[in-house]
Amino acid sequence: MFDKCQVQVMNLRNESVKCDSNEYLDTAHQEFQQRSLSLSMSLTQNQNITEANISDNSDNENSDEESLYQEPIL
Repeated sequence: MFDKCQVQVMNLRNESVKCDSNEYLDTAHQEFQQRSLSLSMSLTQNQNITEANISDNSDNENSDEESLYQEPIL
């Protein structure tokens, strides 16, 4: 059997472990949120760049097609 002092020490250790694990989880959660936000911003930027490139390419393709298929001047 444990005496009262040992039980109190064990309880304090358990509380300490709980506090440490909560702090660790909070820190990990904050890091996860920061990385998620960073990835989300990168994806949005990449999507905007891709859409701009597609738009530029379609403009270029149209101008190429127009120059290729012009009626000959008589």
